[in-house]
Amino acid sequence: MEIYNHKELRAELRQAHDFQTASDCEVLLYLYAEGDPKKFLNRVNGIFAFVVYDPKRNTFLIARDPIGVNPLYVGWDRHENLMCLRR
Repeated sequence: MEIYNHKELRAELRQAHDFQTASDCEVLLYLYAEGDPKKFLNRVNGIFAFVVYDPKRNTFLIARDPIGVNPLYVGWDRHENLMCLRR
């Protein structure tokens, strides 16, 4: 996974956040926390596949770069549990 424009995305955050790393991926969590995933995902430039679980809403955000450089497989087991595999 690589977010090419992570520095620009970090600079555009509306709130101050306590970043723990200089990782290009950490900014995705704060973008998710600040707003609509549809809006920020369209601004992410890179190769990525990830899953974010939101315990407050009991929802998942499952995303992959538009070209699919990083594959992401989604399915359900026999107990209807969501299964995600990134290779």
